[in-house]
Amino acid sequence: MWKVLNLNRASYYHWVSSRNVIKKVDTKLNELIESIFTEDKGTYKTRRIRDRLPLYFGLIISRKWTLNIMKDLKMKIISLRVWVDMEIVGMMQ
Repeated sequence: MWKVLNLNRASYYHWVSSRNVIKKVDTKLNELIESIFTEDKGTYKTRRIRDRLPLYFGLIISRKWTLNIMKDLKMKIISLRVWVDMEIVGMMQ
């Protein structure tokens, strides 16, 4: 591509890595991922959402793509597990 544009190779890859490339946004896919996320009360992470897409809608996408969409939509995962610091528990005994 850098040869076609008559650019220096390093300049082209710097431009690509700085995210000046227009991102492809699929609003329908964003809505599907958001619906799965809200349906399960915000507890599903990227792997579970990726596994649900083929079951519900017949779509196969990568986990990283799912993660990027979730970041763009500012979805935060609610952790239901309670973490206990074992050092503090040991000190209490």
